[in-house]
Formats: sequence, C-alpha cells, structure tokens
Amino acid sequence: MPYNGTQFIVHELLKENTTRPIGELAGNANIVRDHQTVSGFVVNEVVVWSYEDTCKFDSENDTNFARDWCQEARNQGYIYLVDFAGFGVPAD
Repeated sequence: MPYNGTQFIVHELLKENTTRPIGELAGNANIVRDHQTVSGFVVNEVVVWSYEDTCKFDSENDTNFARDWCQEARNQGYIYLVDFAGFGVPAD
C-alpha cells in the first residue's frame, strides 16, 4: 500500500473461509512470512481511535504519531484498532 510516497507492505488478515479482510499486520510480522494460513488468534476488542485523540496524545507525550495517519483516515477522523491475542499456529 502507498505511504508517504513509498510502499508499505502489509498482510491482510481474512475472516476464516471468506475473502473479507478484518485486519492487517505489518509486512515484517514474522509468522506470516512463511505461512499462507495461520490460526489461533482471537479478537479481544475493537476500539475507535480518533485523529483528535492522536494529536492530543502527541502533544502530551512529545510524540508524532499523527504524521502517520493517511489523508483518508484524517478526513474520516478515526480508525479502528483491533486487539488480537493468541498464539499463531501455521495451518498449512
């Protein structure tokens, strides 16, 4: 996927037995480099995180996470954060 003029590699997580994406992992996630299918994860929670929250956090903590928000997410004003847990077990 494009990111600030370069390419950022992600792996889509698909709902089992569907083609519907439910999340993404960074391209350097170890478990998905060697396996097409991984099971053993559950979704603990899904939260909404706003761009405003990010800017406030940056201001209070001397960070700059807001710069990483793409323009589409900024326009929308929020993203979903999915908390996965479990032990990835190769299924192929």
